[in-house]
Amino acid sequence: MTRNFDWAKLKEPRVVVRVVIRVAITRRLVEKVEGARRDGDKFLVQYVVDRRNSSSALNEELYRMAQQAGVRLGQVANEYEAIEGSDTLQMVNIQVAFEGSYQGITKLVDLIDKSPRFLMIESLQTSAPQARTQEMAVQFKIHTFVRGVAEDAP
Repeated sequence: MTRNFDWAKLKEPRVVVRVVIRVAITRRLVEKVEGARRDGDKFLVQYVVDRRNSSSALNEELYRMAQQAGVRLGQVANEYEAIEGSDTLQMVNIQVAFEGSYQGITKLVDLIDKSPRFLMIESLQTSAPQARTQEMAVQFKIHTFVRGVAEDAP
């Protein structure tokens, strides 16, 4: 909305004070928006993987966590989904299988939950432990996000 401004009124001190106050308020809002944008960009760089190397980075993260938990990493499948309203983010649905002891799987869940890669466990399915080894197979469905668009993929 634009207003016609009467420059002759600018000579009145009350009008000048109001204009100065509005300018100060607007500047504070701009600073807050810029600060929020910087914080958002910092968050994305720190916790969200770039699309170009997302498959290898996510697989390495899953492998590292499996090693730490003492379980075996099975098959991994990544599916990328566009996020409505975003031209810079995509959601990744990861289907991954692990095999190991109950204690190892429990530790793995904790590691995924505390991962610096913003991994979210949507579901997990287990099979009964095998009688002689007491190992169980677990199928995880994990969500995460990547920066970039499909054209950025190798």
